[in-house]
Amino acid sequence: MRPQRSTSSASQAPVRLSRSCGVVAALARLGTAVGMPSVKGGLAFLDTVLPAARVGDLRRNLPGLTRGEGVLEASFEGYEPVVGVPPTRRRRSPSPLEPGE
Repeated sequence: MRPQRSTSSASQAPVRLSRSCGVVAALARLGTAVGMPSVKGGLAFLDTVLPAARVGDLRRNLPGLTRGEGVLEASFEGYEPVVGVPPTRRRRSPSPLEPGE
């Protein structure tokens, strides 16, 4: 059996330097590491790789963390081995292979 793999996304979030600490803390809560931000003109550019399943969480939280000024650019980065228990999804319809389901 092949090992389970999950998708990861590369993301960049340009945010005001004064708000970058809150964004870095949120990224840490989402289970990702952030490299050294690059600073240009009062903006901190945060580059990171996070699980694709968590990109939506970051998109929802970013406006509150940056007072509506943060921008998130995310793109597919690749596949990573699943750490821990593999994620599962509930079926949306009965399985045609399992009549009793």
